[in-house]
Amino acid sequence: MSDGVVGTDRLYFCEVLWVCGSLASRLSVDAVVALVRANVYPLYPLVGGGIERTRDLDGFSWTAASFMKLSDRRGREDTQMANETVGTASLTGTRKDTRIGLFIPCYIDAFFPQVGIATLELLEKLGCSVEYPLEQTCCGQPMANSGFQEDSAATEAHFVECFKDFEIVVGPSGSCVHHVRVHLDALDEAPAVRKVRESTRELVEFLHDKLKVAELPWAEFRHKVGLHDSCSAIRGLGHARPSELGYEPYFSKTRELLKKVRGLELIEIDRRDECCGFGGSFCVTDEAVSAKMGYDRVNDFYRHGVEYIASADMSCLLHMKGVIDRLKLPMKVVHVAQILNGGPL
Repeated sequence: MSDGVVGTDRLYFCEVLWVCGSLASRLSVDAVVALVRANVYPLYPLVGGGIERTRDLDGFSWTAASFMKLSDRRGREDTQMANETVGTASLTGTRKDTRIGLFIPCYIDAFFPQVGIATLELLEKLGCSVEYPLEQTCCGQPMANSGFQEDSAATEAHFVECFKDFEIVVGPSGSCVHHVRVHLDALDEAPAVRKVRESTRELVEFLHDKLKVAELPWAEFRHKVGLHDSCSAIRGLGHARPSELGYEPYFSKTRELLKKVRGLELIEIDRRDECCGFGGSFCVTDEAVSAKMGYDRVNDFYRHGVEYIASADMSCLLHMKGVIDRLKLPMKVVHVAQILNGGPL
C-alpha cells in the first residue's frame, strides 16, 4: 500500500473477516472470536494503526463476559450501572414496552467492544428495553460487498434467525445497517426476512427519527470534534444532505444530536462529506487510492485543529486511525455512541 501503509496485512485482515463471516452460521460465537484472535490479533499493530486490545476478558469471548451481564438487564430501572449519570432525557416514541434487539457488528465485537457497550448503556439511559442476542455473528456484508452473494446466504439467514422476534433492531454501524436494510438479498424474501430488513435502524437515525431525543443531560465532552459521516450513512440511510444536492436545505441528524452535548465544539472542515477511502474491500482492490483518500481526509481534520474525529461508522474510524497513528498526529477517533453516552470508555 502506498505511503508505507501495509497492503499485505490489510488484505489478510479482510480475508480473515470474510472467512469468519462465511463460517459465522456454522461456528459458535466463541469459535469465531477465537479464529479472529488467532489470525488477526498478531497483526493489529499494523491493521488500523494499533487497535487497543480488550484486557478484561473472561473466557474465550468478550461478548460472553460483558454483554451477558448487560443483556440480562433488559432495561430494568433497578440495575443502573456504576458509571451511569442519573438524569432524565426528553424523548417520545419507543418506550420500555418495545423489545429492541441490539445488533453489534462483528468487527466492533472483536476490536471495539467499548462502542457496543456504550450503545447499550445509551439506549437504556433513554428508557429503552434492550436485549442482546448472544448468538449473533456477522450480517454478511463482507462477502456480499466482494461479489460473493451466495457465500453470505447462510450468514444472513443466521442474522434473521437471531433478530426475527424483535420489534426494532438497532446497530451502531451505518454500513452494516445499510446492508441489512438494502442488500440482504441472498435470501428469499420470506416474511421474517422482510420484517428484519424493515425494522433494522442505525443508532443515530433511531435516536433522531424514532426517539426524537431532545436532551442528553448526562452528556459532556469538552473537546474540538470533527464529524465524519460515512458514505453509507449519508447516501444510504439519509443521515445528512449530500453535497451533490446543494440546492436542497442542509440537514444533519448526527450534528443535531452532538449539539446536545455540553462543552462539545463542532469544528467545520473544508470537505464535509468526503469519503475516507476505506470502502470495505475497496481498500484492498484499490489500496493506493484508498490510502491517499485516507491521508487527505485526516489532513482536512488536522489542519482545522480537530482533537477527535467522530463518526457513526467505526470501520471508517479504523481506517483513519491507521493514518493518524502512522503520521503520529495528536488526534483520536471516537464513535458517536461514546460521546452521547457521556464520553469514551
